[in-house]
Amino acid sequence: MNGVDLGPTTEMPDLEGLNHAERVEAMISWFMGNFEDPAQTTPYESAEGGYQWIWGGPHDPADELYDAFGDAVTDEEVQAAADEIQSGGLYEWAPNQSRMFEEPDDEELPLPLEERLAALRGQLDELEQTVQGLRDGAPMMGHNQPPEDQRIGLDQRDLDEVQECINAVRSELEKPEAIVRADPVPIVKAEGILRRIINKLHGWIMAGVKAVPAGVGAGVGEKMWDNRVEIVQTVSTVADTLAVLAQHIQMLL
Repeated sequence: MNGVDLGPTTEMPDLEGLNHAERVEAMISWFMGNFEDPAQTTPYESAEGGYQWIWGGPHDPADELYDAFGDAVTDEEVQAAADEIQSGGLYEWAPNQSRMFEEPDDEELPLPLEERLAALRGQLDELEQTVQGLRDGAPMMGHNQPPEDQRIGLDQRDLDEVQECINAVRSELEKPEAIVRADPVPIVKAEGILRRIINKLHGWIMAGVKAVPAGVGAGVGEKMWDNRVEIVQTVSTVADTLAVLAQHIQMLL
């Protein structure tokens, strides 16, 4: 690879006609699609004082939301979105790795969008199977209500949201000439939700790595834990393709 560049944030979604809760959710989805927990890709050096913000940052949710949405929403809505983003205790964020673009050499070029969309249908099927498998394994994922810090897994609301994303994307892909006629709004929304799921998965995996050796694996869903890497890779691949598709369509508008 010749190098890695950081791309800009995605365009803000159209908030016209949305109510208060929908505007807040749209801002959260946009933020989670553009920023991530620094533990994912930001180098950490204890001797140098902690995270090394080589991609910029740390980023404050309220500041980023004000910059992007300040002219379209109220201060209260921005603060509500920021509070929800920070509800897990993370206040300093790094750019999302989806904004990092490698400069390919002649032997490794990115797949054309047409090929990525062709593969996307199969990836959606795989993701749907994963969701169903996690539903079937739900009793293993906190059914006995272990302590909060020992629960590893997605709850039913998370799984419902992922299934809604799958359904929405499929509807757009079924349109004639979807590569140019798909509606970018549900595509962007689905990507944002999947990015949030990825962040949640990373957090649980890091907690599980510490918890399982200590003998508190009862809160870990077996199906999720055994296939944790594959699950994250599948969700990430789908989210990456949705980001490319949304950017492509928005450039044509």
